[in-house]
Amino acid sequence: FDGIWCSYDDGPNGNSSVVSIATAGIGATSNSTQCMRGEATLHLVAATNSDQLFAGIATKLTPYSNDVPQAVSDLSSTTGIKGLSFWLRGNGTKVSVVLKSFAITNYDDYLYTIDHTPSNGWRKYNLLFTDFAQEGWGNEAVERDTALRLVNVIQFKFASKLDGEHSVVYVDDVALFGGDKHYLPHVV
Repeated sequence: FDGIWCSYDDGPNGNSSVVSIATAGIGATSNSTQCMRGEATLHLVAATNSDQLFAGIATKLTPYSNDVPQAVSDLSSTTGIKGLSFWLRGNGTKVSVVLKSFAITNYDDYLYTIDHTPSNGWRKYNLLFTDFAQEGWGNEAVERDTALRLVNVIQFKFASKLDGEHSVVYVDDVALFGGDKHYLPHVV
């Protein structure tokens, strides 16, 4: 991928979670010398805002800002791309892998939730796009292939929605598999 890594939090939604992102000098395999490390503590401000309690780290798929058409990548079935692979380790907390798409305007994104990040070492994940689903709380569903045509970010979202929870993840070698497009694994 050609985009940057960044962090995000729930501040615009009225909560005060804290998140940091940095490279770490460890890799999941002998071919990797570093990975991305995300760490967050979720902070709920108002008890009515628990559904909007989150923080995370993300990688953009392109180097373009969100206001140009080139800011997205087509990952739909017409490309033959089947899914997303990456290495992950953490401290046992819940994380959702989110495919942010310009086709979805109500934040009911396609996601895959890992209930417990591996805390005793690295684990490789190979997720088919068919494993990703919307949670169904948005105003309207968006067909998966339509959403996959306009993906611009892959997020690793701390998703427990538990006030005070401290989460740590290490992510390495994020890549797409299948199809005619070939991306090198991307960390930094």
